[in-house]
Amino acid sequence: MRFLWQEWAFVLESDREPDSAREYAELIAANAENDAFLRCLAACAEQRRNVSHQPGINYAPKIFAGMPEAKGTKKLAFARAMERLLHTKKIELDCVLWAGDNRHPKRGIRLAGESVEPTGEPPAPEP
Repeated sequence: MRFLWQEWAFVLESDREPDSAREYAELIAANAENDAFLRCLAACAEQRRNVSHQPGINYAPKIFAGMPEAKGTKKLAFARAMERLLHTKKIELDCVLWAGDNRHPKRGIRLAGESVEPTGEPPAPEP
């Protein structure tokens, strides 16, 4: 017997409405896409690769789809995740990330609330 947690109660999987099963599957897929986007964004920040929401050479969904951290997530799924994460204010666009070699600021997508050090370096992770 398989049970699922639904609306504050355990429900037999076979007793669920077909629409709720579809909604549950869509929610799981959306969460997986969001997680993949955030994983790839963190990897890019660590590698000092700025990505953008604007289509071009550093378009986040295109770059992320080719990364090992994507684990098979496609460009279109990353575009959907980017819109969801923007809507929920988990990411911010066109932010100063760090200073480049020429001291010009590099801009791109970052996690909401992340700060940039005055030197342009991203803050060191806490132990």
